[in-house]
Amino acid sequence: MYVMTETDTVSSQKCPLLSNWIFVFGKIGGTQRLPRLIGIGKAKELIFTAKICSGEEARDIGLVEHVVTQNKDSDAAYQKALEIAKKIADKVCA
Repeated sequence: MYVMTETDTVSSQKCPLLSNWIFVFGKIGGTQRLPRLIGIGKAKELIFTAKICSGEEARDIGLVEHVVTQNKDSDAAYQKALEIAKKIADKVCA
């Protein structure tokens, strides 16, 4: 599960395709995992163009599950993950 934080608005943060950004494309499985995650067509577009997505677009195409606005403590992603973990624990431990 991926949670992306946004500093001001949903579209302000950019989400580079990690494999392109650090230039180790084949070493982290980007060419195999990405098409399974978002589909072959969109994966090709992101891979061939090294496109940088907004947070909203990353959520829309399935790169991240949640986009949250950053809070004053700069732990919005952590708080969202904690909220999700608590929901899971409640179901498992019930």
